[in-house]
Amino acid sequence: MSVETNKKLAAEFFGKLSTNDLTGAFAMIGEDVVWCVAGSDLFRFSGTKTKAEFVKIASGILSVFPEGLTLAPKGMVAEGDAVAVEIEGHGITTKGRTYDNIYLFLLKFKNGKIVAAKEYMDTLYAKVTLVDA
Repeated sequence: MSVETNKKLAAEFFGKLSTNDLTGAFAMIGEDVVWCVAGSDLFRFSGTKTKAEFVKIASGILSVFPEGLTLAPKGMVAEGDAVAVEIEGHGITTKGRTYDNIYLFLLKFKNGKIVAAKEYMDTLYAKVTLVDA
């Protein structure tokens, strides 16, 4: 796939997550994906996840946002099968707390599917806002 196609797929993936189309978003992830969330074991979502583990965690996190979590791409850089996407996330939690976090995702594509991902964010802010609230 071309660099431009992979960038479009990355934008489509985050668009589906932002509109709560979880079925569509998760269908874009390969069955053998390796999804790595950076951070220490103090943030229970950190670590390397299988597709099933990622889907379970992502579904749980997204359920905390009754009006949805917007994941807006602010920039992309692509080379070969990899796309780096800077994301601004925004939502209001079920407890009424504002959540604004900045992410960087490094996605690798094969045959139109995400086959590897590295996710970076402010894990302390996410823990305090989403888990400890």
